[in-house]
Amino acid sequence: MIVIFMVPLAMSHATTVRVGQWIGKRNCQAAKQAGYLSLGLSGFFMAITAIAL
Repeated sequence: MIVIFMVPLAMSHATTVRVGQWIGKRNCQAAKQAGYLSLGLSGFFMAITAIAL
C-alpha cells in the first residue's frame, strides 16, 4: 500500500531537482517540458493504480 504513495512522491522530488537544474542553466523551455512530463507520468501512474484498486 505504501508504494501507491511513495512513487508519486519520489517523482515529485526528482522533478524538483530536474526543473531546478534547467532553471539554473536558464533553459525555461526544458524546465517547462520536464514539469509537464512529470505531471503526465504521475497522472498515468495514479490512474493505473486507481484502476487496479
